[in-house]
Amino acid sequence: MTNVLILDSSASGDASVSRKLTDAAEETIRRRDPFARIVRRDIGARPIPHLTEETVPAIRAGLTETEAAREALALSDALVAELREADLIVIGAPMYNFGIASTLKTWFDYVLRAAITFKYTESGAVGVLEGKRAIVIETRGGLYSEGPAQMIGFPGAAPAHPARLHGHRGRDLRPRREARLRPRSRRRGRRRRDRPNRGARRNRVAAGRLKRQRASRPPFAPRPLRGGGRDHHKRL
Repeated sequence: MTNVLILDSSASGDASVSRKLTDAAEETIRRRDPFARIVRRDIGARPIPHLTEETVPAIRAGLTETEAAREALALSDALVAELREADLIVIGAPMYNFGIASTLKTWFDYVLRAAITFKYTESGAVGVLEGKRAIVIETRGGLYSEGPAQMIGFPGAAPAHPARLHGHRGRDLRPRREARLRPRSRRRGRRRRDRPNRGARRNRVAAGRLKRQRASRPPFAPRPLRGGGRDHHKRL
């Protein structure tokens, strides 16, 4: 049985494109593995509290001197447990202001814990959760669909920001697929509709060019027969 964790981070509710794609991913997983155990956490609809001066010590060092710190540590333990049990992680990551949603970043803040999900070595931080797979579904639209803005990607787009943080938790945890979906632009739609007209216009231009080339040629004059010379003219 495969354990699957699906994260939704969009704040758009039912209008979210990334949520539609995570729904489609869940349907595909259930169709391929009817016995799969799927846990969904919608951190867009039910955001995780951002770290504060009270909760940072609880996440970093396990210090729980206040009620807020104890609640933050309990929530972090629950999120880490979900992550440990998952064999496959599916993340819906819409682009907000040139990056991932702050709710998704907060989820990473709660699960990236030294000595629990990663450790420090001489070569840097190394993840300890290995043997897992991840599917990062990145979506963007509106301003990012046309013009120069369409070249804007997530920070560190290759690999994507969520995938890079995943790699921080485990060396074998890399994205299996990065699906980027953009809405069809109106300009592109107009271009497609104009294709037949453009084809006819090209034909007219080519016909006009051929007509001008024929008109510019000198009048027809018979070429002299091969052999030339005086004997040739005598024969004529």
